[in-house]
Formats: sequence, structure tokens, C-alpha cells
Amino acid sequence: MRKILILPLVILLACCTTVKRTLKESQAEAASNKFKVTSYCPIEGDCAVKRIPNMSLVVKKDIDGGVAGGMYYQLVENAGTEVVIYTYEKAMDDALLDGFYKEEIIFEIPSQSQRLILENRVLQDVKMLFGRFCYCKGQAGYFQVKQGKLDLRRTDKKIKAALTFKVLEVPQLINTVSFTVE
Repeated sequence: MRKILILPLVILLACCTTVKRTLKESQAEAASNKFKVTSYCPIEGDCAVKRIPNMSLVVKKDIDGGVAGGMYYQLVENAGTEVVIYTYEKAMDDALLDGFYKEEIIFEIPSQSQRLILENRVLQDVKMLFGRFCYCKGQAGYFQVKQGKLDLRRTDKKIKAALTFKVLEVPQLINTVSFTVE
């Protein structure tokens, strides 16, 4: 009788698994990007950097005021600039529909510049935006970065950047970023 009771318990314990965490970015896409993040990335997720050559940012404001940030951007072709996107995406519990969290830093740089050092409001010369996406009503969307410092160096094939920034409109997990991207 004891064996009959123990067997279902063993099977039940063997079938239990931990909660699975997934990130949306595919492994093939991650392998195609050549980057190295040298700053702290929260352990609950992944950080990635993407460089998009021959593109420019066009920042637009939401006229209807529907989103908290009231801003969005479009990428348009431009031979003289490129766009850099740094992303932190928290691993999501598959059981939660609204458990997503993502932060982005997006900016545009001239294709020919060798060194850029920008501070505070001058960060808008590179159209720097901070994006926060989560189920957090009134605290999600894109926001202009007006406080911080960007130190960017370019070699023939690589971009090396260090950025510290603060956005006053919403809380943020990422406030110091350094990376190298090809």
C-alpha cells in the first residue's frame, strides 16, 4: 500500500518544472549582431546593441497625446548617418501576459565623426531617446534624454560608446551604458 502512494508522488514531482523564462529575440538574430556590452546589465534579462547604417531618426510627437511620452520615431534612409539602438529586455515569465519589460536608448550619429562628447541638452544633437515599455500605465513610451553625457569613439569598423543619463519623466533601470558594436 505504501508503494502505491509513493509512486504517484514521485511521478508528480518528476513532472513539475520551473517557470520558463524566454526572450523574444531569436538566437540567429543575436548571433548576427557583433557587439559587446561592457556595462552592467541586470541579471533578469539581456542587453543588446544594434547599429543600423545609412539610416536617420525622425522623431515625431503624438498629436492626439495618446501615449504618456507622446513621442515616436521613424527610420528613414540617409547616407550620412547611422542609428544605434541599445536594448535591455527583461526575461518574461510565459505564464504572465503583462509581465514584459523593455528599455531602449536610441540615437543617431554622423557616419564620418571620429569622436563625439555631448552633455545634457546637447544630447538632442543626436536625437537621443529613451524608451520604456511595460504594463505601467502613464509611464511608458519614448522620452527625450536631456540629462547625461555621451562619449563616443569611432574607428574604421567599430563604435565604442559610454553613456550616463537620467530621464526625469519615468523610472529607469538602465542609467549607465557602455558598449562596442561593429
